[in-house]
Amino acid sequence: MFNIIKKFLNKNILEIFRYLKIKTGINFYPDQFRNGILIKIIYTALFLRVAFQKFKKGYQFLKKSKGDKETKIIFGLPRSGNHFLHRLLGSYLEQLYSKGDGTIKIIDDKIKFNVRFNTYFSIQDIINATMKDQLLLDKNLFSGTHFPALMTQAYGNLHDLKTIKKIILLRNPKKVISSLIIKIFKDDLHKTNDIVINKAINRYYFKTKDFFSFWHSHLQKINSQDFLIIKYEELVKNTEDELYKILKFSNIEINRDYLIKSIERNKKENVNKTIENINPSLINSADLSINNKEQRFILEKKIEDILYLDKFNFFGYKYIN
Repeated sequence: MFNIIKKFLNKNILEIFRYLKIKTGINFYPDQFRNGILIKIIYTALFLRVAFQKFKKGYQFLKKSKGDKETKIIFGLPRSGNHFLHRLLGSYLEQLYSKGDGTIKIIDDKIKFNVRFNTYFSIQDIINATMKDQLLLDKNLFSGTHFPALMTQAYGNLHDLKTIKKIILLRNPKKVISSLIIKIFKDDLHKTNDIVINKAINRYYFKTKDFFSFWHSHLQKINSQDFLIIKYEELVKNTEDELYKILKFSNIEINRDYLIKSIERNKKENVNKTIENINPSLINSADLSINNKEQRFILEKKIEDILYLDKFNFFGYKYIN
């Protein structure tokens, strides 16, 4: 029995803490939670009462609330341009709502705008309609531990996924996985044991596939008018057209001047210039590229072999010989 509990906690503990964080506002998973089953049990027990009280209070509140059926959420696959799209929309909305000129601001080492636009949003914000006029970005459907994440269940319980207008941000899985691996190992990639790298590739392959398969399955069950697929490749190549699609789909007023200014101010060279004037170290910390093209080629070839072996085929990303 103990081994079953231990196995469950080791597999799900981060998602449990992530879920409890929503209910209590307390960060339950600092680094120490990665070590020791006893610490995990102690901390879970310590905060369980508070979490239950918050959950009970929130549940009663939600029972009295109808919610906003026009909530618009962008569910983004990690390493697929989430931050780029976040900046584009933040810049655009700031201009649209007359809260600024759409230029980026650096606050606490993060890029901000004068609109409330959170990557990880609060369900209560949605219910209260305090973010009604904005799009929301969410990456929690891609879990660091397993998928579907407990966050998915939490959102499903509080606000039925079928009633949400969804924008799904995707990218070629080969590029997603390679970017995740490079983010982890960075310049140490060439020094890392092949076994370690192969394990990481497999782990992120299954997580990425789960994201694709989850949305493929879910979108078969709903009206096509309630979701929009945006691909990173098109977002970079045809930014104006893709941003226009998102705004139109979301019933947000379209102003071409603001749209063009948003794109111009979020070009990489302009963003880097702004960051350099405020905090140059942020540019280096955001650079995840590896200089060795051969290393990248070998890494992507390994990923590609797995994609072909598994006959990956979702949303036009087709790996079938």
